[in-house]
Amino acid sequence: MPSFRFTGFQTGTAVSLSATQGSNSDSATVANWGEAVSTPITAALSAIRTSGTAPMGTILYAETASPAARVDIPFHDIENVWSFDDPGTFDALGNNPIWGSNKDIAYGPRATHVFSTAKPQSEPYQVVCVSHDGENAPNSETIDITVNDPNTVFAGADTAVVSAASDFSGAPAGAAQFTSVSAARSHLSGRANARLLLRAGETFGEINISETGSGTGRRYYVGRFGSGARPIISLATSGDGVRFNTGGANSSSFEELIVDGLDIRGSYDATASNPVNTSAVGINFTGAGRLIHKTVWDCRISGMARGVLVFGPTQFTTPARNFYMGNTVITNWLDYGVFCDDAGDFGLSGCRVQQPTGTINGSGKGSSPFHPDHGPFRISRAWGTTVFTCCDFASFNDWSSLSSGNSSRSFQPIIRWNTGNGGTDPELVVDRFRGEGGAFRLFNGVSVDGGSGGSSTRNPAWVVADRVHHILTDHSPESPNIPLGGTTVRNCTFVVPDTPAGWSVGFSQFVETGGTGPQGAGNQDRRVEAYSNAFIDLRRDAYAGARPEVSFYSSNTNRPFNAGGLGSFTNKYLGNNVHYAPNMVDGAPADEATNLDTAGRYTVLYDGERYESASVDTNRAYGSEVTASYAPLSGSNAIGAASGKVSILDMNGDLRSAVLDGLSRSAPSIGPYEPNLNA
Repeated sequence: MPSFRFTGFQTGTAVSLSATQGSNSDSATVANWGEAVSTPITAALSAIRTSGTAPMGTILYAETASPAARVDIPFHDIENVWSFDDPGTFDALGNNPIWGSNKDIAYGPRATHVFSTAKPQSEPYQVVCVSHDGENAPNSETIDITVNDPNTVFAGADTAVVSAASDFSGAPAGAAQFTSVSAARSHLSGRANARLLLRAGETFGEINISETGSGTGRRYYVGRFGSGARPIISLATSGDGVRFNTGGANSSSFEELIVDGLDIRGSYDATASNPVNTSAVGINFTGAGRLIHKTVWDCRISGMARGVLVFGPTQFTTPARNFYMGNTVITNWLDYGVFCDDAGDFGLSGCRVQQPTGTINGSGKGSSPFHPDHGPFRISRAWGTTVFTCCDFASFNDWSSLSSGNSSRSFQPIIRWNTGNGGTDPELVVDRFRGEGGAFRLFNGVSVDGGSGGSSTRNPAWVVADRVHHILTDHSPESPNIPLGGTTVRNCTFVVPDTPAGWSVGFSQFVETGGTGPQGAGNQDRRVEAYSNAFIDLRRDAYAGARPEVSFYSSNTNRPFNAGGLGSFTNKYLGNNVHYAPNMVDGAPADEATNLDTAGRYTVLYDGERYESASVDTNRAYGSEVTASYAPLSGSNAIGAASGKVSILDMNGDLRSAVLDGLSRSAPSIGPYEPNLNA
């Protein structure tokens, strides 16, 4: 009788056996198999740094593997849930998104976090990452992060406090006291650890930290002391709110630069018809070493040319790294909210970077010293890792005078992350992200500002976008845009509003603009996945047919959705997406996973005026469209049997437990929500 070896069967599973050896045939049934053979997930955690001074930013990495059938690429398919051992909420987000503002959690193969305080008794934070592959038991790993108390690091006279009113109540014990910033800076000059604290509620001029002496491992901290409102740094049309000159791009004398709890205000008014131009920068790291850990926490920045400048406009050869920003609001800028040329290892968490809705007139904004009317965030050439978690971005900047039929200049993308001529295999993780206005392009892909290699060169990269709400506005071209291989999009809701014919809005709802032609070789040979998403098109027929005729769109002019462009990828998964176009009759969605619900069985989960300003144009108010988020209601035909890949975690981050039962259930939502999953 032939011998058999059995692996991988669960206890109690009935297994049919048969074998033929020569002319002899034997068969048997084995029940109650004794031991299950596991094929577990493996995960190794690391961090860009595991110790520092509070507030301390870092980026964490989960390198995972699994033999599960659904795992084609671990970076894409293994879904990770991070807990930072740091409870609390972000207060910079305004109205809470549907996923809330919990700063203690994150999702994805990479995560970012700012530990705003040290733990008592100097205990480390125990960061936990739980990895799911949809088939095996989840794997949990822990990494310790040590966060040092700034009152210990900058003890005694290493801290200088400034109050023009000589009010030093609430100052740290032993701190040197001054009534002018210049005197305080002079006192701190040359110290290995220096902390400059401004009195809460008082107003100051620009803070220029020039420390280019010798030494290594130095730290500089600019923050606040006392109770009350954040100290204000007030600028005119030039200068920097806080500027660090610490020895230039390659200087390694400093280890940490920290800006905490400031209100930095400039004079620029993006909503004015002819605003006074400015060169002011809120926080300027141009003169700081590119590898220094730079943390911005709990700041408010407005009226600048650039809110935060991480590296100067002439540095296109060596990337700036190690920048972390949390719980910060940037608004009303001339050029960019956050700008860097070559950059990587950037983490933004709990940040709101929003341009006012009134910035619809491109005239009057002079181009010197910056180009006006750009978007919330830009890395000109991507290196390393970039992570956005629980952020809210808006871009209503238009490069030309806006009028019906004018599509020559569209709103700037809400994220501009260029892979052209950057590093090898840059990574982008977008986790719980709300955007409105400009296009949601996971890669901009344009080599700009002196970069070589052609205007559309795009390097292969790795991208995961999970739990995104994007609301396109009437002068932007697409939502979303996936030009490269190596990208996964899941649990996202993308909305195109009803806008007049002739405008460039949403000429293709889900497009791939890559290819191996002018975009460069190697862009299409990595797996692309799009599943568990909802695509909402609220245009009427009359407004949907006037989109630009651009190459492969030409035969799909009247279609509200076009996912067919993904066909040029050599390896892809596209399915289990909700397509909803309630106002269209002609041109039904064209896609291999289409569910069109004409009954309108959807409910808005997240909506309302989001931009808090008296100057809001009510006709174009931020969040005014009833478009923010949709979930299928009971009875919708968007709820039905799903086969193939679905997200293991739903929009709220809850485990879709039925996924563990072989990716098949009787009534799952095929979009980003799962109503009554456990009913």
